[in-house]
Amino acid sequence: MVSTAKAYGQIGLIILVGSSMSLILLTLLGGITKAATYHFDSPQEVSATTYTYTEFLPIMMRQYPCDFSGYATLNNAPTTVVLGLSQATPRDKTTIYTTTTNQDGTFCFSNVPILSSCDSGYRYAVYFGYLLPAPSQEYAIGWGSALYPRCQASQVYTDIHAELSDITVLTPTDSITATLPITFSWIHPSVPNGYYSIRIGDCWPVNVGYSTTYVLRDMGCTLKPWAPTYWYVNENAGGTRQSQYHWLTIQLP
Repeated sequence: MVSTAKAYGQIGLIILVGSSMSLILLTLLGGITKAATYHFDSPQEVSATTYTYTEFLPIMMRQYPCDFSGYATLNNAPTTVVLGLSQATPRDKTTIYTTTTNQDGTFCFSNVPILSSCDSGYRYAVYFGYLLPAPSQEYAIGWGSALYPRCQASQVYTDIHAELSDITVLTPTDSITATLPITFSWIHPSVPNGYYSIRIGDCWPVNVGYSTTYVLRDMGCTLKPWAPTYWYVNENAGGTRQSQYHWLTIQLP
């Protein structure tokens, strides 16, 4: 006969159901359900006690500390979005976890593996967008945190701020047809000290430092006249943010 029962795991729930000749034990451990039936030797053993009951033991929650935590905002107000945690190098990244921020914008990634080698070039980064589509045009098309090493358990990162609003473009008007020179300008009041670059078509990004303007004076690179050309702004202010794509057509005089 079973006298006591215990559940071990991140979440444990025990349900005991008695019958005339058996006692059924259902155990939920971390989302996995197990069942076991215990038989008694004789009707006398069953009749000695009333077994028709259901017992709910307290649910046991194990709290895991956050290895990467912070908060996400849209125009400095908390926002609920999906964020990813990736193992990254400057050239590529592999997502290992995703999470949805809480109503107050906070997030937590726990149980993050220790990197096998600090010399491998791999780091961890929190990111938004890119492979996780932005919910609406209010958001930047993508945001990524700094690259963080985690080669020992003591390397924990808190207060990571993801400001996810799009970079506000002033000029040129989207989908405009314009003649050189063309002035590109933008603002982002929530992060006034951003370091910017602009990419126009398939040309390499042009770094403009802390300036929020750039003047395109010649076709350069592989820009083609009379063809729609995309462009966007990158901002580096602790994390990197990419604006939504914009378009223009360059006409020759």
